Parts: sequence; structure tokens; C-alpha cells
Amino acid sequence: MVPVAELHAAVAETLRRALSLLPAKSDDVPLHLEAVRHAEAAGLGFDAAPVFAWVIEAAVARSDAALVKSLDERMLVSVEARVKNAEPQAADELRRLASNRYMQAAARSERAGDLSGAEARYRRALVWRRAFGLTEEQQRDHGRAATALGTVLSASGRHEAAIDAHREGLLAVGGARGEARRTLLTALGNLAQALAREVAAEGTDGARLKEARALAARAAVLGESLAQERPQDDELGLAVVGAHLRWARLLRMEPSADRAAARAELEAARKALRPYARDKAAIELEAHLTSLEAELRQ
Repeated sequence: MVPVAELHAAVAETLRRALSLLPAKSDDVPLHLEAVRHAEAAGLGFDAAPVFAWVIEAAVARSDAALVKSLDERMLVSVEARVKNAEPQAADELRRLASNRYMQAAARSERAGDLSGAEARYRRALVWRRAFGLTEEQQRDHGRAATALGTVLSASGRHEAAIDAHREGLLAVGGARGEARRTLLTALGNLAQALAREVAAEGTDGARLKEARALAARAAVLGESLAQERPQDDELGLAVVGAHLRWARLLRMEPSADRAAARAELEAARKALRPYARDKAAIELEAHLTSLEAELRQ
């Protein structure tokens, strides 16, 4: 006789495959929930996360925020249970996969405006990612989790905590080479931005403004270097524009504004933007450049 758990696993996997053939916005909610029910009943030997992923994707496509939140919570309970009961030789890999699921759930919470939920999930992912760090990929993942947490903390107005998180992210990828340099570019820019927000919110702090400018300068230089290596990467090209814009804004900040240097960075941003003039993101960046240019004329 086939064990009940194996039957549930087989049904869950069959339903997952069936769901993958349905349109993204399929409204067959009972079928989705039935797949989840069988996945949960299949026991710890079955990886329920892929089933949850398909069902959550369908709920996101239907803009069913309540169902997404509920499914994320159930998925993470399942993930935690598998990690807790993992064999020693499989524990590290399961923790890595679990951290990825937490990052995905956190990003969904963030997009839904649930900053407290996003913070809690990024923090949990970060706990696991701190335990690794042996390879460049693991360092990059650590940096991404810390940087994502910092972004949520900034959005919540908790500038000091955001700065700490961004510092951790930068430290994790500070010696990055290869692909991890892209994460380093993000970490440099985000820490510079967090410092600038703290200065703007709390008042003049010359040391922090100086640090923010130095970080922004590093980001702009690194971005230019990466863009030369990958001229076909449009997303990276626009990130370089953003890096120059950030540096220009920091140079514009009082009490030690350097308008000439800010104008030079503004021009560098415009030069980097030219190949992407028709891109939607480029149009938004152009608006920011025009606004800063008007400020510098005053």
C-alpha cells in the first residue's frame, strides 16, 4: 500500500503541473487551494514550496492581496518545518532555499505596502544568509538581503537602522569581483542615499555628508566600469545614470554645496542617459535631471 503522504505528494505535484498549463490569471481558486492542501498534507519529505509558488503567482496575477498574504504565511510555515527537521547533510541547502523563499515573500509584502511584514521576512532571510558567506554567490546573497532590509527601513523613516543594514550589505560584498560587483554597485548607492536621508531628516552632519559623497563617487566610477564591460545591459546603463544623479544631488546639498562639481555630474548623467532616451525609466530619470538642473540655476 502506498503511504498516504506519498499520495498527497503525487496529487499536489499533478495539480502543480496542471496549474502551470492554465492562464496566468486563472480564477480557478478551488483548484489552487486544493493543490496547497495536498502539498501541506504530503509531509516534510515533500518540497511544497514550488506548489505554493505557482498558486501565489496566480493570486498575484489576479491582484488577490489577501490570498497572497495567506499563502505566503502558509508557505513559510512549511519552509520552516522542513529546515527544522532536515538531515544535517541537507540542512545548509534547505536554509539557502528557505532564505530565497523569505526574500520573495518579503518583496511581495513590500510591493503590497506591508512594510512591517516585509521587514520581518527580510530579517529572517538575513539570519540564514549571515551563516554562509563562503562563496562569492553567498556573499552577494547576504548583501542583497541586508540592502533590501535597509530599503524597507528607510521607507519606514528609520534612518539609523537603515544605515546599519546598508553598511552590513556593503561589508558583505565589499571585496566583490565578477557578477557580485553589480550588488556592490547597489550597496554603495543605497548606503549613500540612506546617509543623505538621515542628514536631511536630522540636520547638518558634515561627516556623514562627506561619507555619502565618497560612496556615491565610488558607485559612479564602478558603474561606468561595469557599463563598459556590458554595453548591451540597458538596466545597468540606467543604473549608471542613477549613480551620477545621486552624486550630483549630494554635491548640491548644503552646507558645503559644490555647484560646479554637481553640474559636471549632471552632465555625466545626461551623457550616460542618451542611448536610452525612449525608455520609460529613462524618461523618469530625465525628469529628475531637469529638476536638479533647475535647482542648480537658482
